[in-house]
Amino acid sequence: MRGRKQTPVCSRTVHSSVVVSNLKKVKFHILLLGLFLISCKKVEKKPIRISNEFKIEFLNEILSDTMDLKIIQSKSQLISNYSYMVPPFLPIDPTNSRKTISLTRYIADSLKVMDTMFIKNQFIDNKKLNLNRLSDYGYKIFDYKTIVENKVPEDSIWKLVDSLNKGTENYSFLKISKPVFNENKSLAYIRLEQGSGGDSYILEKVDGKWTKKYHLAMWVE
Repeated sequence: MRGRKQTPVCSRTVHSSVVVSNLKKVKFHILLLGLFLISCKKVEKKPIRISNEFKIEFLNEILSDTMDLKIIQSKSQLISNYSYMVPPFLPIDPTNSRKTISLTRYIADSLKVMDTMFIKNQFIDNKKLNLNRLSDYGYKIFDYKTIVENKVPEDSIWKLVDSLNKGTENYSFLKISKPVFNENKSLAYIRLEQGSGGDSYILEKVDGKWTKKYHLAMWVE
């Protein structure tokens, strides 16, 4: 009995089938890669920016709280439009005892923020924050910025301050730093200076109201 005659298979046909199969696999993997990249773009977080309007409203909220925070006694108190203050004392860097940690790291740690770039971006944005806008809320702004730019002598500055405070219980003017926040804006780092001393605080928003969470530092010049 003769065996069945086997039909010869053309090598070109086999090769073509393999190429088609491989092309399908490549297309499938490209499709998967495309879907992955699209999904990454969808979940990519946009940088969080805190508007100057929010910051000015925040400053109004804490300054107007004369019952609990008591930063100022009334809106008759002079508020500087220039916020520069003596830098705070910073902790020693645990990885290098010869230097302190950076101010950015210090504020980030105090606000429990992991991303220091979020803090740095606020420093940059704060350069455009105009404290003169507090006058829109009825605060008495002291144009200390112009005085500094014109290099007015210190004794002349205090004579001007005394004349502006005449007839009130105020004795100086308040410097307030431009605020820095955590990501969800529930914590804020703020510095206050009046006369020859000042304080640094972490404020926390609790039940819609800003409260003192930590008194970080007190200094006297």
